[in-house]
Amino acid sequence: MDLEELPLRMHSIQTLGCVDGPGLRMVVFCQGCPLNCSYCHNPDTRTGRGGQIFTRQALAERIQRSRPYFGRRGGVTFSGGEPLAQAVSLVPMLEDCQAAGIHTAIDTAGVVLSPPVRRIMELADMFILDIKHAHDEGFRQLTGGSLQRSLDFLDALVSLGKPVWIRQVMVPGITMIDEQVQALGDLLLAKGRQRIIERVELLPFHRMADHKYEEMGIPLPLPGVADADPIAVRELAKLLDARGLPVPQTGQPAASPPPPPAISQATSKV
Repeated sequence: MDLEELPLRMHSIQTLGCVDGPGLRMVVFCQGCPLNCSYCHNPDTRTGRGGQIFTRQALAERIQRSRPYFGRRGGVTFSGGEPLAQAVSLVPMLEDCQAAGIHTAIDTAGVVLSPPVRRIMELADMFILDIKHAHDEGFRQLTGGSLQRSLDFLDALVSLGKPVWIRQVMVPGITMIDEQVQALGDLLLAKGRQRIIERVELLPFHRMADHKYEEMGIPLPLPGVADADPIAVRELAKLLDARGLPVPQTGQPAASPPPPPAISQATSKV
C-alpha cells in the first residue's frame, strides 16, 4: 500500500512549544483518542472524524519550514488526542524526521500497542507517557481504559532503552492524594523502569477548557472539582523526589496549554 494514501488527521499545530519535550518544538496535535478522560482539556480532539488532513509530503514541508528554530535540542512532538491511534500514518512521517536528523517525541497515554506502534517505538527519539492513575480501578473510572496497557507500553520502552518523561494530572480528591502519588512512585521504581525515566511531572488540574464542553454541548467534567493548588502539587512531587525520581525543580513549566485554533495549511478540509 502507498503510505501517501494514509494521511494524518490532525487538530492543529503549535509552534515554539517549550514544555512538550526538550528545547523549542513544533507540536502536532493529532485527532482521535480511545480514552474518555474525565479531565480532558481537549475534548474536541477525541473524535477521529474531525480535524484536518495532512499528507506525508505536506507535513514534511511544514516541519522543514519550522526547523530553523529547533536549535540543537528541539524538534517535533506528536501529541493529541492520542497520536498512536493513527500509528500507521505516523510511521512514514517519523521515518522522514529520522532521515532528516530531526528529534521526535511522542506524547501518549500508551494504551495502544500494535505492530505499527512498536515500529514507532523504534523510530521516535523519546516518549512522554501520561499515566492517568496508579491504581487499576481508579484508572478505569477516570478514563475507561486499562492501567496495565500503559505499564506494558512503559515496559516495552524499557526493553528498547528509550528515554521517557512521565506525567500525571493532579485532580483534587482523585489523583491528588499522597497514597496515589506514592503508588505511582512504586510503579515507576519497579521492573527497572527508573533507568529510562528522565523526568516525572505532576501537572495541576485546571478548568480552562470548560468553555469547550459548553460549546460542544457536553456536560462539564468533574463538576464541583476546583483547580489544583500548584503549591500543594509541588509538595506532592517532593514525595517522588525523596524516592530518587527525577522531579523538575520548582518554577519550571508544568503543563502544556490547550492547542490553538486549527491551522490553515492542511491539504484538505474534512
